[in-house]
Amino acid sequence: MNKLTNLKLLKNLLDGVLRVEWEHYLKLKENLSFQHFKKRQLIRSAGIKERYCYLVMKGMAGITLKGKLEKVFPEGSLCMDRASGAMESPSIYAIEAMEDSLVVFWEKDWEKVIMEKVPVFKEMSKRLYRDFQDLDRFYEHLQMLEYGSAIPLFRENCGQLEERLSRKRFAELFGKSTKTILRFDLKMSGRTSKVPFLEKLGVTPLSHPAKVRIRRKVTSWVNYYPLLADTETAGQMQLMNLPFLIVHVFSMGKEDRVEWAGKLMALLTAVDLFMYQFYYGEGPMYWEKIKNGFERILLGKRNHEHVPRLNAYFSALGDLMEEARTMLSKEEELMICLLIKSYLEERQWKAGSQTATSSTDLFRLKSLRTQFSEGRLTLACLKIVHKELWASLGPHQKGMDQLLENAICLISISNEMMVENAVVFKHLPHNLVALESRINEISRKEVLERLWQSYGEIHAEMVHQKKVLMDQSHGTAKKQLMDFMRLVELQLAAWPEWYSKVLSRKVETKNYRSYGN
Repeated sequence: MNKLTNLKLLKNLLDGVLRVEWEHYLKLKENLSFQHFKKRQLIRSAGIKERYCYLVMKGMAGITLKGKLEKVFPEGSLCMDRASGAMESPSIYAIEAMEDSLVVFWEKDWEKVIMEKVPVFKEMSKRLYRDFQDLDRFYEHLQMLEYGSAIPLFRENCGQLEERLSRKRFAELFGKSTKTILRFDLKMSGRTSKVPFLEKLGVTPLSHPAKVRIRRKVTSWVNYYPLLADTETAGQMQLMNLPFLIVHVFSMGKEDRVEWAGKLMALLTAVDLFMYQFYYGEGPMYWEKIKNGFERILLGKRNHEHVPRLNAYFSALGDLMEEARTMLSKEEELMICLLIKSYLEERQWKAGSQTATSSTDLFRLKSLRTQFSEGRLTLACLKIVHKELWASLGPHQKGMDQLLENAICLISISNEMMVENAVVFKHLPHNLVALESRINEISRKEVLERLWQSYGEIHAEMVHQKKVLMDQSHGTAKKQLMDFMRLVELQLAAWPEWYSKVLSRKVETKNYRSYGN
């Protein structure tokens, strides 16, 4: 692979941090070095002064002391000995490739010069170093804790890295043996209740590597408009901790795309929370006003209301759609517009569902839920966040779409079942379990049992679909299918993870500005 190709890969990677024009990257060409490293190969030996800056483009790098892993840095991260660089002394640490990796590196002295010649990279450099320092200090903090406290903290913040490490290397991070870690895990598993959906899926939920930054940006955007202008809505959003869900349903992908999807989720959630406050007889009337305004904005028209709250929603949607037109293809934009329209229709019906009394009403809800559901929204956004991977599936997209329909059903079922134990939204009359129980005059327990049986049947069908798709593909196409299926499975696991760890746990309401922490 030539240097120009690697430079393009670097730009694609760093566009998620800050977009810089290609012509500026060309000015770096002569001073950047790209090198592939095999797993366990040394990127830099110990005993050498930290003259270079290393950025992991693919794979993963680790800081080791006498062969023992101390810190690990995934793709998109700088990797170096911070203390050695500051003191200009030989480093006692080595840098090792934890996986087959592609690393770009450059001389520190040259970096200072290029920042003056190409100032546009100054902000890029600040962000990369800030993220590196945050992660580096996080590891230093872990080293000061007992392993019983350090391991859960690592898994909460960097859980996606654990599965990429061998048990031995993972144990080294905490200065313990694999047997000690195993005993700890067995002890903890006995204390925590298992979530049946996660057991059925067999998938460990992950969070996005840049989750802190994504949370901050989405929170700032919500506060800017502001979407939460009353204490009740802000308090409920605090309880929900929506950023937790956002960084789990999109546990990988370019930051700007994840942020956009997260903002859309935050907007629709803010509208929901505000509208839940109205008396059910009045709900459809107010939803009609929101629906009319949203539809005008989706057509590219301006919309202004005398009600400040509505203007906040309309302005936020206008901002999102303006950004969408620079980020999304026409087909993707149309997909999002149709989903938002379906959301409005479904929510307007729900606002009057207090009076739903017949099987016809129940059929209407299920029909509307085939057009819009939270799972349909996030899986549609998954195609946008990973648009290149989705496009690469080519002829397999049709089969994958069929699999996605089952994934949407699984998310809907798990949400409907788990909301029964949630702190927020527990007693809303439009929840499927409540409606089924009331209209069909059966117990909630029986409804839940039927839903769980459906979940198992649909999951089995999805497993079969996955096998068929894999059998029909070969080589690179098979790898691409596996990668996308992995993303879908992680989304399936993200929802019950959110319900079990956030919505089903009583927490003290705090100021909204800290809701993403």
